[in-house]
Amino acid sequence: MRVTYDNGIKNIEIVQNHESEDVGKRALKVIPERIVKENTPDVDAVSGASATSRAISEAVRKALKNVKE
Repeated sequence: MRVTYDNGIKNIEIVQNHESEDVGKRALKVIPERIVKENTPDVDAVSGASATSRAISEAVRKALKNVKE
């Protein structure tokens, strides 16, 4: 995962995943969009893909800990 931060979360790029082709893949698209839009990793999970949604949010939280403002 690559997170771009410049006075807020600007972009999230998932560079590698091992999700199945069902709702897990949908979460890979939807959750980063929600996080950027709301500028927080604390967003609602995609129904049926809560584990994937939580994993993405947690990865973004970890990335943000490394941001130096």
